[in-house]
Amino acid sequence: MSTRKHIFRVDSWNATGELSRSAYRDGYRKAADALVLKLLDSHGDYIADLHMRFGMIYPIMFLYRHYIEIEFKDLIALAGMTSLVDIKKMSGHGLKKLWSKVLECVEAVQGKDTRQEFEEAFEKVIEYFEQVDPRGDGFRYPKNVKGSAQWDSSFEVDIVKVNSDIKRLDHYCDELRGVLKQMLDPEAEDISDRIYFY
Repeated sequence: MSTRKHIFRVDSWNATGELSRSAYRDGYRKAADALVLKLLDSHGDYIADLHMRFGMIYPIMFLYRHYIEIEFKDLIALAGMTSLVDIKKMSGHGLKKLWSKVLECVEAVQGKDTRQEFEEAFEKVIEYFEQVDPRGDGFRYPKNVKGSAQWDSSFEVDIVKVNSDIKRLDHYCDELRGVLKQMLDPEAEDISDRIYFY
């Protein structure tokens, strides 16, 4: 007799709405966090098993980058519903453009001082991902659409620092999301399908 403990439900956006948006955002971040933990020993050093850790940096970095992209798009969509920022023609995968719009959101909702604090705290993380993976496919595929290697030379990633930065970013974004939701109709059960872009 088989159990169903290994079966996971995948819900349609139509069935879960805003919960689905949250599941994607949190799912990518939590999956990356879980992989980072798998690579570290009890002292926080990389595990000695080279075979085990081989290649895992690629999915970890892809998951974190995609989390950032979804996080920013969600925040911008919420801010757009408040009419505080113009989100027309927002699409694509470039973090720099999304980051600029998120900073507008922070300033519109929480003021210039908070924007400056937010920018100083996370500018380097966003610039790093934008530099090493500007199109969002560098950690997905070994070659770009032109058939060339994604990077001209090798480089190192401090995955513990990236993990720490993402956790802090997630906390800040949760606070901003809370403020944005308070600005919207508190009676609305599902605001997720009003505005969304890819």
